[in-house]
Amino acid sequence: MKKIIKHLKENWIRHGFETLVITAGILLAFSLNNWNENRIVQNRITSQLEALVKSLEVQKEQLDFIRITHMFRYNSLQYILGMADVTLYVIPDGLEEVAFEISWFWKAPIPKEQNRKFIDLSFSWSGRYAITSPNTSIADELDRSGAYAQIKNFELKEAIDHFYNELKWRLTDQTDRSLEKWNDSLIEDGVYYINTADLDDPIALLKGNRKRLALLRTIVGEAHWFSISAKGLLLEADNLVLLIEEELHH
Repeated sequence: MKKIIKHLKENWIRHGFETLVITAGILLAFSLNNWNENRIVQNRITSQLEALVKSLEVQKEQLDFIRITHMFRYNSLQYILGMADVTLYVIPDGLEEVAFEISWFWKAPIPKEQNRKFIDLSFSWSGRYAITSPNTSIADELDRSGAYAQIKNFELKEAIDHFYNELKWRLTDQTDRSLEKWNDSLIEDGVYYINTADLDDPIALLKGNRKRLALLRTIVGEAHWFSISAKGLLLEADNLVLLIEEELHH
């Protein structure tokens, strides 16, 4: 024992240095391991955020298609109600009007008088709609992989959550029953909604038929809802893309 103590006293500098080197090596290896893990996590976050931007750009195109389609349906079906000389659909308080836009549906202002071509086109879109299933696959993968939990930008995380929750809520397709009832109502008179060209006066289908008018107003309301929802989601998508790009270039 005395020999060991004597040996340590005589060689304490060398042993201390060796201990220091070993400790520093362990700490360096631990730091490098942490750095490598953080780099892997950050690369995964970056990769998935870049994929999310691409997904959002596609989603924006779909949203604009939905907005324009339902803008036309809303305005054209209000026009039909007006031509039938009945009460139009009344927008609930607090919701914005949907103005008519010239588009691929009708490349001119909305007619002020009866226009048979426009009437037939309006009827052809009365029984169909343009809702695409919300694409949340990239956002879901961001969450499943754990990358979402690693994002430190709270504003970005909140924007991602809000956008995809709103997307699921606002564009969940709940129009099947009203469209089915509307189409069945027309079929009772031997009319297929997409083809009214053989009728002398398609507007006559509405006059005096309170049930059919109620169904049409319901469809107009749904078109209004989907159009303003798509418009709002487009603005949110634009903002989300900006936030992601700021995070990627931070």
